[in-house]
Amino acid sequence: MGTMTRLPGLRRISGLTRGASGGYLLSDNFAGSALDVSKWPTKVDSTSQIAVDTGSLHFLAGKVGGAVDGDPGVFSRAFAARAGMTLQARLSGPYNYDYYPCLGFSNTNACTSPATQNVYRMLLVGDSNGTLRCGVGGTNHDFAGLWTAGSWKWVRMVLTATGATFWHSNDGQTWTLLYTDATGWPATVYAYLMNYNQIDGRVTGVRLR
Repeated sequence: MGTMTRLPGLRRISGLTRGASGGYLLSDNFAGSALDVSKWPTKVDSTSQIAVDTGSLHFLAGKVGGAVDGDPGVFSRAFAARAGMTLQARLSGPYNYDYYPCLGFSNTNACTSPATQNVYRMLLVGDSNGTLRCGVGGTNHDFAGLWTAGSWKWVRMVLTATGATFWHSNDGQTWTLLYTDATGWPATVYAYLMNYNQIDGRVTGVRLR
């Protein structure tokens, strides 16, 4: 009888609801040329401002400014929130005033009131300072010098027993804790991707587990 060899990097994850994407509740690299509406059933102001190309969700420049609910975005279906739930993606874009490619958890599949609906979010601020923003409700926590225009930046949020932790990475392998919050979260959450103020931006490598 041969010797069984344990493959490196594999481990059992207890309590994880397995989905069709290899153990992730949601996984999307935006391959192809069309948005997968089974993963992102809700779109906001997206008729001509959201496209799928070169392996990313591309928010197209067009309308500038406007209310939050007028900015292009997509929302997943609802998921039962739990401690340990992790949402991560890669964000990219140019330096441009009020430029915000965004990844977030929301308590509804709409985005008309950041203070109440954007439960947690991470975004790039196009202020030429390389600012990475951690948002909790209507409160922003900004950290400068963390991204470069045109390059990809990994961001991650993890729900904890009391709130969430916010992480960033340059390669998706080594992560640095950026901010910790303890204000809690709702029983049900939606994952969303959005671009404030419609300046060109890209999102890819989305994972929810």
